[in-house]
Amino acid sequence: FSKIHYNEDTYLVLVDKDSPYDKIKDLSNKSIGYINSELKDMNKVLEKLDKEVTMNKEEYTDYDKLFSDLSNNNIDSLLIDESYYNIKAEETGTDNYKIVYKIKIRSLVKSDTKEVDITKDPFTIYISGIDTYGNIETVSRSDVNILLTVNPTTKQVLLTSIPRDSYVQLAGTKGYKDKLTHAGNYGVNMSIDTIKNLLNIDINYYIRVNFTTLIKLVDKLGGIDVYSDKGFTPWTNTAIYIPKGNVHMNGEMALAFARERHAYTEGDRHRVQNQQDVLEAVFKKLTKTSTLVSSYTGILDTLDGSFETNMSKDTITSLAKFQINKMPSWNIEKISVSGSDSSNYTYSYPGQKLYVMEPDMQTVTEASNKIKDVLGKKE
Repeated sequence: FSKIHYNEDTYLVLVDKDSPYDKIKDLSNKSIGYINSELKDMNKVLEKLDKEVTMNKEEYTDYDKLFSDLSNNNIDSLLIDESYYNIKAEETGTDNYKIVYKIKIRSLVKSDTKEVDITKDPFTIYISGIDTYGNIETVSRSDVNILLTVNPTTKQVLLTSIPRDSYVQLAGTKGYKDKLTHAGNYGVNMSIDTIKNLLNIDINYYIRVNFTTLIKLVDKLGGIDVYSDKGFTPWTNTAIYIPKGNVHMNGEMALAFARERHAYTEGDRHRVQNQQDVLEAVFKKLTKTSTLVSSYTGILDTLDGSFETNMSKDTITSLAKFQINKMPSWNIEKISVSGSDSSNYTYSYPGQKLYVMEPDMQTVTEASNKIKDVLGKKE
């Protein structure tokens, strides 16, 4: 539970799929194009590249021009952030390119923790779920964005979801707004600051999880019970079937349920509901008996390396002891920011319009007020 956490950014050297270049040494004295983003330290990446091969570097300001020049053989290769490559793969496809080299850059995550006595004072935790398995340091899109607001005095718990495609101004940027999920590409602090600005609230702590975290946690708990309002075969795991009704889910099933959007006419709006239902089920299971609460150290050991938080071990221990000693019955409420379907240019992918959700500002205000109400700070 060190306060020292890292982001791990991956950068890719791409060439045309039909080019004769297959490895980085093939590009010796060839040209490479790149974009120097204000939110990424490309100089570190270029320094690492220089240790492998000598290349003629050309800086671009426009992604469309960068990729066009590669396709037209005006440059031999290009260097981009993997997060941008993943966006391009999702939106337009990347079949015309091949990856010949990867560069990994680790950077320190500075935590802006507003410590409180969580056995007495209300607090808010930002839960960021990134769309990857394995290494939790990997920088990736934040597909789950839930605020967990807890008031230990009134025994209120509020889950506030903000849909991944919400069109918001990334903190510290100008120009185009972006999808909230893309904030995760710039690190957890970008997501936190963007949400704080959107809702005009403080966030005390964060917990950053990925697919592996959820699978391990649910399995360690012996499964969770969740209600599914329809039966479906998840698009992310066609080997399983989730029936309608109350379902006892293991880790793989809970993950598939939380990721599902194609089975619903409401798409991502229903996925947000599923995510909240899974989180509520985990919370209820964790706080169900003093025996389970007291085994929190074993649960944390199981999850070691697959989650990040700026909560200290002492803070988590005090919360566990509070639950064991008091065994309070929590009143859980769930709300979500909503909005309308649209398309627009984004900060991270300015070359073409993408699907976005224009937030309904009334629901943003309602969410902000509700959080402040649970915190006892309603204006």
